[in-house]
Order: sequence, then C-alpha cells, then structure tokens
Amino acid sequence: MAPDFTDGAFDDPLLGAPWQRSQDRRLEEEREWARWALEQWSGFPVEREPRPLVLVGSIARPEGGFHTGAAKLAFIRGDIETTVPIPDEVLHSLRQRGSAGPPHRPDARSLRVTEAVRAYAEFLTDRGSRRLPAWRLHAEEAIGPIWVLAPDVERWSRPDPPTRAAPFPGSPHRAVGADAEPDGMTLHFSFVGGPPLVTEYPSAEVIETREAVAVLPVTRDIGPPGPRALPGHRREVVAKLAEPLGGRVLVDLDSSPVIVSSPLS
Repeated sequence: MAPDFTDGAFDDPLLGAPWQRSQDRRLEEEREWARWALEQWSGFPVEREPRPLVLVGSIARPEGGFHTGAAKLAFIRGDIETTVPIPDEVLHSLRQRGSAGPPHRPDARSLRVTEAVRAYAEFLTDRGSRRLPAWRLHAEEAIGPIWVLAPDVERWSRPDPPTRAAPFPGSPHRAVGADAEPDGMTLHFSFVGGPPLVTEYPSAEVIETREAVAVLPVTRDIGPPGPRALPGHRREVVAKLAEPLGGRVLVDLDSSPVIVSSPLS
C-alpha cells in the first residue's frame, strides 16, 4: 500500500539506511501518483482565452460558521431547505455536499435559508483570489452569509469520477502552494515534509504534460540511525520546468489544483 501523505503529518518510524530506501520507494510511488493526477487534467483547454477558471476549494462556503453544531452538520450533509426562491442550480450546489458528509439522519434538522441575493464574493483559484458573481444566502443559525458561486460562471473541474482508478489506495496530498519566478520556469514549491534536522530536499523532479505540471521533492535522509517519528513541517524546494508554466495547472498527487502566486520579483 502506498503511504498516505496527509497534511501536517510525515510519519516514518524506520531506521537509517532502510528509511532512505523507503524514501526511494516512496518517490517511485509518487511518480505513479503524479502521472495519474496529470491524466485527470488532460482535457484542460490550456490555450483558451480567457483562461478557464480553476477553483481551489468548494463553490459553496459559509462566512463565520454556525451558532450550533447541528446547523454545521446540516450544511456539511447538504440538508438545506429554503423559504425564498433560489435557482435550482444554487440549491443543488448546496445539497450535493451531502455525498461527502456523514450519513443523513431522519431526525436531523435542516438548515433553513431565509434570504437569497445576487452579489459578488471572493473565491480562491489556482492563480489566487478572484472576485466573482455569487449568491449571498442567509440562513437560520448561520453566523454570517453563505456564499455560493453563481451557476453561470464558467469554470473547469477535473473529471468526477476520475478517468481511471487511482494507482494506490488513499488520497495523498502534501502541497501547500508555489511561487513563480518571472521566467515562468522556476517554481518555489511549498509542501509538508520532514523536519530539517533529519531530512533535506536538495532537488525536485518535475513531470509535465501539455496541460498540467506535478512537482516531486527528492528526499535525502541526513539524520542519525535509529527509530524516528517525524512530525510534518512546511518545507520548500526549487523546481525547474522544461517550459514556462503559462496557463497550465499545477497539481498535487491527488489531482487537486495547487495555488501558484504571482511571479516573484
């Protein structure tokens, strides 16, 4: 089974040289994950003008949370009712969240929407924050508004379900973000890795397609032999692309898009 690279954890209780051999195996597994992730973006229209919108995160988000745990669970489950007219697509965007949440309980209370207004809101994309058309919803037991991206905003998403099964069980992710240099070919890639005292990342492999890019930090063990449990640390590696990133999507191992900040000066 492939390791599950989860945000905030980098556990590997192995020994010295065997630990390094484990990292070599992990890198090979990461290559397989990366090839799979890139395949999910093979249809991305990278040359289209304007560039398609690629969201990082949900199209529906609450601002300020909820007054009760029951209301929060109703939002997560997609148990939504409304007393005011709302476009069907907006209501569907809210209710489809239930597929990823806990099972529905017959006795659970729904979140009741009492106001819906067309407005604008900030949404996070793979090229930073964008102010986009949205619906501002007010609901009972919600502290602030619930923002839902307007259905008529064109965006591009990876296929669901994936084009083929993932290479290993789990859903690996470890990217934090990236900063691009002005040449468009140099990325400062931030990720969750091992502590600086026992691990270093001297280089990175880059796997590229016409539509997307994946960065694989190369790990080197510099710690003493012996048992170790490694907490996750934010690390950075410089990655050199064969061609400028341009409109391509930087993707993580789970095929999710990664935020690329404006070129560094």
